[in-house]
Amino acid sequence: MKKLLGFVPALALAVMMSATALAEDGALSGAALQEMGLGGMQVMSDREAMDVRGKGFLGPGSNSLAFGGSFAALSFGNIANSGTIDGYLADGDYMAGGSHLSEAGFSISFTNELEVKGAPATKQTYTLTGRIYAGGQAMATSL
Repeated sequence: MKKLLGFVPALALAVMMSATALAEDGALSGAALQEMGLGGMQVMSDREAMDVRGKGFLGPGSNSLAFGGSFAALSFGNIANSGTIDGYLADGDYMAGGSHLSEAGFSISFTNELEVKGAPATKQTYTLTGRIYAGGQAMATSL
């Protein structure tokens, strides 16, 4: 019972102190802000606060960064080689993304002339074609 009697005055004092810090509309009073060293601060409306709520510190650049690249190479011995490199870098405040595609290919033609005794010569052409693809997509989103 003694503990309860000691608690009641402390609770009443806390209620009185909190009531004096609030103005009539429930916001902190100018005097209360001054006591906390925030006298130059201005209280904003809830509507104004919604414009900045949750945005936090964004730092010197953007929040989203996406990057990607691809490489495609094709080789046919010492006869033909082909290659390509491609990439991208994207950034944005809330979303960044992109896609990339690399393509490498070659085409080789061989012509052969056939002669058979007593027959007209014939030509035969052989074509060797090669192609390779590489690609992808990257996306980054920040909320």
